[in-house]
Amino acid sequence: MDEKKKLYPLKFRCGKFDKSWGTEWWHIADMGFEDSEVENGWLSGNSISDVMETYLERLVGDNVFRFFGRQFPVLVKNIELDGKGPVMLHPDDQTAAERYDALGKSELWYVREAADGAKLYIGLKESLSATEFFEKCMAGNIREAMNEIPAVAGQCFMIKPGVLHSAAGKLSLTAVMESSDVNFVLEGNDEFDTDTKIALLSESIDVVDLNRYEPGTGVIPQEEDGMFVTLAEEPEFVVTKISLTDPLKVKTGEFESFIEYVCLGGAFSVQLVEDGKTVKYDVKAGEVILVPAETDDFILAPESGDAVLLEVTVRIAEAEDEYINKDTEPYLEGEDYGGAEEQDDEEEPVAQNPLGFFGK
Repeated sequence: MDEKKKLYPLKFRCGKFDKSWGTEWWHIADMGFEDSEVENGWLSGNSISDVMETYLERLVGDNVFRFFGRQFPVLVKNIELDGKGPVMLHPDDQTAAERYDALGKSELWYVREAADGAKLYIGLKESLSATEFFEKCMAGNIREAMNEIPAVAGQCFMIKPGVLHSAAGKLSLTAVMESSDVNFVLEGNDEFDTDTKIALLSESIDVVDLNRYEPGTGVIPQEEDGMFVTLAEEPEFVVTKISLTDPLKVKTGEFESFIEYVCLGGAFSVQLVEDGKTVKYDVKAGEVILVPAETDDFILAPESGDAVLLEVTVRIAEAEDEYINKDTEPYLEGEDYGGAEEQDDEEEPVAQNPLGFFGK
């Protein structure tokens, strides 16, 4: 790898995982046991871990690198379900860091297609005690206690840590999530013996949300200004749906982060100037492209009718000290601060992640 060369939009070979209930395709996976490889350009053949190791903040952005280190923070999956998926649960970042030296997992589900009878299961219909939860999981019927939602194309749901979730029937999902494989599979894995189930439940009880959960109505979000709609604006990631009918200029300086584009339908291209020439990077339905943070401004252009895509990025916010009263005057009247007033306009340091880096 040439550290002096400017990075360019990267496409990766995705990992395919066949399950008893369907198939998962992992895009830009930086998981250690599964690392996606670049498939285009002069970085072809290098894994996402290799690229992270070499280019650091040039790939993900200064603030993202300060928080996550060499761990690429977001994983995208395309899921084709045809059957009954497992009931799952994920811990939050703090618990995952303390117990498993990993990120926790928040995730967004976007329903691309859904056949008649397809269902999503999200959260509990009514609150349960820890004992009731344990007994239902051991009996294999915790799904019956969950909210059952008819799946409709265009729905999206933000699934927080601790929330039980599953799906069943024939449907296609795109899932955007933190780069973590810390999963509690509570139903749908017949390979677990009784002792394993008990051990798993003992850990999951500490993180599961046993309260009644209101998942929302699943109303399909409406585009704002005819093109954009924000699906998630979370500390872990920001996801925007774009209906691309005309070329769109993207100013990378407004993001201060990498940008991933997931093509949900149609086809589009990322176009930018390299060495004085306009270069196109084509993306078709089901594919994902990663635009590095150091990339210059570029154009998104529809290539096959209207294209529909998800824009995924990370927006790091500075932490606020809850003990500081913002209404308090910065200086006491009559005191000499030795020129502190002149220094008041200096740039403040960026807040650091209180949990430290989650890098390798």
